[in-house]
Parts: sequence; structure tokens; C-alpha cells
Amino acid sequence: MKIGIKKNTRIFIIEGIAGSGKNTLHDNLKNQLKNKLIYDFSEEALLYSWKHAWIKGIDDIRLRFMNNLLDYCKNILKHNKNAVFIFNRFHISLYVLSLGMGKEVS
Repeated sequence: MKIGIKKNTRIFIIEGIAGSGKNTLHDNLKNQLKNKLIYDFSEEALLYSWKHAWIKGIDDIRLRFMNNLLDYCKNILKHNKNAVFIFNRFHISLYVLSLGMGKEVS
């Protein structure tokens, strides 16, 4: 499947309900972007696996990690015009939820 990608797109965030085709889209993106330097992060790599849910303080760890990861992305994208990031199940909703809970995310 050919995906219409704008030329300057450098960050891809894949979200969706179970069975919606996230992994299929992810695989197609990687195939279509094979001439790029791909930084690929899965749900588990971002500490969002259900396996992490039981760790005390995981929400704070996730938020700190996400802020550090976004700084890392910014640095890579600034210095390498051929780099792209793919986040499969990025969970932006956690950020929105944290705002509603009164937690400040910097």
C-alpha cells in the first residue's frame, strides 16, 4: 500500500484502537521510508506496555522519559535532515490526561 507522505514529514505518530491496522501502517511506513534514517519506537520501548503498569511511580517515569525523548528527537531532527521518527502507539492521551490531573509536564 502506497501512503501519501508530505515531503517534509519527519515525525509519524500511529494511534488507534485494537485491530485498526496500526502495525500494518507501521510496516508500510518503514518500507516506504527505507531511504531515510528511521528511529523507530514501539509501545514497549516507550514504557507503555501493560507490563510496566504495576511499577510504582511509572506515570512520573513515563512523563520524564517522554520529555527527554522529545528533546532527543528535536536534536536529531535538527542535525540530520534524513532522519525520521516513527512512534507506534505514542499515547499522547497520557499527556492530555496529566493536564487534567493537575500534573505539570514541562
